[in-house]
Amino acid sequence: MGKVVGFPGAGKEPEGEEKLQTRQLTKEEVVELMPPLREGLLKLYPSQVQEVLQVMGFGEVRGEEVFMMGILVWKHFKNPEPIASTFLATFLGKRLDKISFLEAKRNYHDWKLMIDTYQDRFNTKEMFEKLQELRKQVFGG
Repeated sequence: MGKVVGFPGAGKEPEGEEKLQTRQLTKEEVVELMPPLREGLLKLYPSQVQEVLQVMGFGEVRGEEVFMMGILVWKHFKNPEPIASTFLATFLGKRLDKISFLEAKRNYHDWKLMIDTYQDRFNTKEMFEKLQELRKQVFGG
């Protein structure tokens, strides 16, 4: 059986360095993440995503890693009307790393697993509750 290798340093504090602190994403940082989010989506879903129109998001930063949740408004090639999707995403160094959509039947990454996996570094469960509130405000119900 092959060797199992995890993400280097995942869940560990750097040795001999100051502990990494988790903090809230600023509005400016959310705006700065729009280009890498757009580029990542166009690469991952080239036959579906025509354009990313808007993001309503929030999240946390820990070193070079970002965990973000929100609502993405985007244009599909086959649909004349914009589509709004609820998402969870991670970024590494200003590059989209993982994304999962709550409404999608198939995702590259399972959003429930992402919440559990990243809980040791981010307040993902609390953030998810905030996302549910945002979904109710935007979509109703």
